[in-house]
Amino acid sequence: MLPHPRQSSMDKTSCSAKEAFRRAREGRSPAHATMYDSDVLPDVEGRHGMECADTSSCHKPTRIYLFELGDPLVFWLQYKRTNPSVEKITHSIVLTMFGKVLVLFALAVTGLCASSPPSGSITVGPGGKYSTLSAALQDTSSSVYFIYGTSIKERVVINRSNIKIYGQTSNAAGYANNQVTITNNIPASSAGSNEASATISVKGSDVSIYNVNIANTYGQGSQAIALSVDGTRFGGYGIKLTGYQDTYLGNQGLQFIGKSYISGATDFIFGQRSSLWITGTTIETVGTGWITASGRSTEDAFYYVIDKCTIIGTGTQNLGRPWRNYARVVFQNSNIGSHVQAAGWTIWSTATPNTDHILFGEYNNSGGGAWRTGRASFATKLSSGLSLSTVFGGSTSWVDSAYL
Repeated sequence: MLPHPRQSSMDKTSCSAKEAFRRAREGRSPAHATMYDSDVLPDVEGRHGMECADTSSCHKPTRIYLFELGDPLVFWLQYKRTNPSVEKITHSIVLTMFGKVLVLFALAVTGLCASSPPSGSITVGPGGKYSTLSAALQDTSSSVYFIYGTSIKERVVINRSNIKIYGQTSNAAGYANNQVTITNNIPASSAGSNEASATISVKGSDVSIYNVNIANTYGQGSQAIALSVDGTRFGGYGIKLTGYQDTYLGNQGLQFIGKSYISGATDFIFGQRSSLWITGTTIETVGTGWITASGRSTEDAFYYVIDKCTIIGTGTQNLGRPWRNYARVVFQNSNIGSHVQAAGWTIWSTATPNTDHILFGEYNNSGGGAWRTGRASFATKLSSGLSLSTVFGGSTSWVDSAYL
């Protein structure tokens, strides 16, 4: 049975699936519906209906609207507000009920709070409580931080765990409309280490960053990190990382980057004891070099996976080289530009080739730089791709699925 509807001025009426999808995408509730406050889907036995999301606010309880639709289709739009993002069809289930085929579509839409601070968040930037993110992180009264549109030059070290940082944007679905930049220009040669040069260094676990541009503008001449991550279960969602050499140091733990942008020229995605899953991301080369440099040095469980990405840019480029002797990198389901050389991969150096135990794999890629005649002898054309669950050892529930 359906839960008893809360009294509403809206009346139950017919609604086309097309209209409801349009309204959901626009963040509006249907014009006429019976509204239910419920955390679970109503029982649909003997009924055909539609649940639509009221996305007018990021902080209201889930509301369910029921429509009468033509037999036998049932469309459910389920509203899930956990992190800023856009709609994403997460699953479809086809089942038979009383001899009729019902099709259920679940549309997970997370609250698009990216244009204004979530309730109770600690604010940074123009109109915010703090002028820098570093200062705000000293305030532990909330685990959520919001940065208004601004550019801040600072080095940020995140020691806290279990926090979320949101940058202001007009569209949380990716990086293109980000309005927040954290920048610096510290080279490792003067900082004393790679990590010490990072514009943002993440040392806590379960840290998520949404819609923030992170730049190290030092340029050629030294390693100079934009983002360094040593804490596990890091999520970078709609972020933009820019640098030249060693832009992103994914050093330890499980790390997810989705619907983002990463640029560099030399070894600009690198690290040692981590599994990286980078998906739906634009990877742009800005000079000659290598995209990845895996420092995996033992027979551990870690991978670097570049999945469903677009590789563009300039320079004579390669997919990677082995920083250590157990490097394991896979490019799959990606479009690879023709500036990536026929060999695709190189040794580390003549003196230390580091190819004894490596896996440099490729699967189902397209574009002028994809697998072709002349590939390095130590590269592997895979017969199947890898899953997120395999790469993360089954630990995937923490990943914001809207960015897969």
